[in-house]
Amino acid sequence: MEDVPKLYGMQVTSLSAAEENLTAVLDNSDVFICSVGPGDFMTAGHYIVIYGYANEGFPVNYPNCMSRSGRK
Repeated sequence: MEDVPKLYGMQVTSLSAAEENLTAVLDNSDVFICSVGPGDFMTAGHYIVIYGYANEGFPVNYPNCMSRSGRK
C-alpha cells in the first residue's frame, strides 16, 4: 500500500483507524484508504476509501460495489 503511491508522487502515511486520525486526515482534504476484512461491506477482505465524515459516521467508497458506496 505504501510503495506504489510514492511512485506517482503521492505522500503516504500509515495510521491507525482511530476517529481522531480519520478526522485529522479528512480535515486536511485527504482521503483514508483502509484494508479491511469481512464485515459490513464485503464477505472477504478488500479496500475501502473514507472520504468524509458527519455526525452519522464516515461515508466510504467501496470500489468493488457501487451500491455499497456512500454507506457510513
